Amino acid sequence: KSIKKMGLCNNDQCPLPGKKVERSKMLYCTRCRDAYYCSRDCQEAAWSDHREDCKERAEENAKFEQEMWIRDQIQCSGAFVIRGDFVSVLATATICICLYYIIAVFHRLW
Repeated sequence: KSIKKMGLCNNDQCPLPGKKVERSKMLYCTRCRDAYYCSRDCQEAAWSDHREDCKERAEENAKFEQEMWIRDQIQCSGAFVIRGDFVSVLATATICICLYYIIAVFHRLW
């Protein structure tokens, strides 16, 4: 691989030409994981601007990860996710009975 992948530093005052740096050498904000920097100095210099968005992004990422964890737990228990809403389950048997009736209703409607 002779072509190096490049990334842009999020610091508006970055001293590098075009704010470009090799992606493999970039650092990122460990709180929100959305902002990338060429160096620790650039990250510290950009903190005052980044701080406003960081908390919001971190909360969004945490919420997304929690929803994915819940989705994985539901799918592992034999339940289903319908239209992106999570089905809370008391017992897998209850879901099986409900699905049986739902399928029966759809067959009658067709």
